[in-house]
Amino acid sequence: MRWLLCFYLPERYKEEAVIHSPEKTVKNQENRGSKNKQIIAVVVFIIYILGIIFEPQTKISAPLIGIVCVVVLGIAGVLNEKQIYRSIDWSTVFFIVGMLTLADALVKSGASKVIANGAVALMGKSPSGYVLTAALFLLSALLTQFMSNTATAGMLYPIGIAIARGIGADPSSVVMAIAIGCSCAFATPIGTPANTMVMIPGKYKFTDWVKVGAPLIIIALLVSLVILPVVWPFFK
Repeated sequence: MRWLLCFYLPERYKEEAVIHSPEKTVKNQENRGSKNKQIIAVVVFIIYILGIIFEPQTKISAPLIGIVCVVVLGIAGVLNEKQIYRSIDWSTVFFIVGMLTLADALVKSGASKVIANGAVALMGKSPSGYVLTAALFLLSALLTQFMSNTATAGMLYPIGIAIARGIGADPSSVVMAIAIGCSCAFATPIGTPANTMVMIPGKYKFTDWVKVGAPLIIIALLVSLVILPVVWPFFK
C-alpha cells in the first residue's frame, strides 16, 4: 500500500514517503559518522600545523602538540587505542633516540669542537674568502649529517666570524654559507628526523642517502660560491 501511495504521490512528496530499509539506514549513519571523523581529523591536523608554526609564540613544544592531537583523535573516536599503538614505528623511535644521544655525546664531550678546529687548521692562517666559505660550508654540511643543525651552526658561527675578521673579510657571506651548509642535512638518514621516519618504511639503505644527498650538497656548494660573494662581497 505504501509503495502504491508513493507511486501516485506528486514528485515532491515521494522522497518523504519512501520507507528506507534498516540496512540502508545503518549505512547512512556509518557514512555520516565517517564524514564526521574526516572533518575532525582535518581540523586536528590544521591545529597541529598552526601549533608548530606558532610554537615560538605559544612556547608549546611540537611533541606536546602532537601528543595532545593524538589524545583528541582518540577521545573523538577517530582512532582507538589499538590503532594508535599499531601506527607507532618503534624501530624508528629507538633509532632516533640512539642517534640523538650520540650527537649529544659529540657536543658535550668536545669531540665536535676538535673536528671543527682540525678542519679550520687545514685552511692555514690566512685563507682566501672562497676557501674559507667552501671549507666552512663543507664542514657544516658534514657535521649536520650527524648532529643537530642548530648545534652545528651555533658551534661554527663564532669560528667563521673570527676567521673572516682575522683576514679582514666581511663575515656575512661566510655565515650564510654555514647556515646553508647546516640546512643540507639530507646525505644520511639521521641528518634530520624526516629522513629517519621514511627510512624504514621506504626500505632505504644508508648508502642510498649518500648517493642522492652528496651530489645535491656539491651543487649547493657551487651555487653558494657563485651567489654569496656577489650578494655579500668578501672585501668592500
